[in-house]
Amino acid sequence: LRKEKPAKKVASAAPAVQMPDPVQTHYSNLMMRLAEADHNNQALLLQIMSMEDDLNQENYEQVLNRLNFLRKQLSATCDPTGNSRIDRILTYYTRQAMLSGIKIVSSVTLPEMSAVTDEHAAVMIACLMDHAMDACRQQSGGTRRIAVATHISEEVLQIGVKNTYTEQYESDGDYLDVCRSIAQCYGGTVQTFEGDGVMQTVVALNI
Repeated sequence: LRKEKPAKKVASAAPAVQMPDPVQTHYSNLMMRLAEADHNNQALLLQIMSMEDDLNQENYEQVLNRLNFLRKQLSATCDPTGNSRIDRILTYYTRQAMLSGIKIVSSVTLPEMSAVTDEHAAVMIACLMDHAMDACRQQSGGTRRIAVATHISEEVLQIGVKNTYTEQYESDGDYLDVCRSIAQCYGGTVQTFEGDGVMQTVVALNI
């Protein structure tokens, strides 16, 4: 009898290389920055307390005034939003803004129930704040300002950030690209408005 020819072994396809999710990558980097900032903040506060103890004996009034001013910057916090993770992020940017000489106002309220994950909300707010901070840091003159606020209407959450800027600043970029990718997950939009040295970015998400 004729023997059957053994079937050729088909080489298995190489496993597809999974590319990192840009949102997850950005979120991990953000968490590392927050941890580093918290550590540095505590270390600086301890140094200031030690310096105050030494300087109090010499009565260097001007030095103490400057140290008190620095303490206020380092201990600045945001108003609670009801979400501890978002509170940490807003506190981080509040401190960074003050250290950069940027006046910041925050009024953020988040819905108790939402389809938007904490991870996406955190990355969204971080990208909006980084975008605004970069614009303010490059500002050549005038008062640097950032205002962040939210508005909830029916099933839509709006997150808006206003900041001052100069004409030389590029109003679009990677940060807003990440915001758009997140907004698409929720059938949302990202809009920017510019004029009179003020830039506003508004993200609308279906919740």
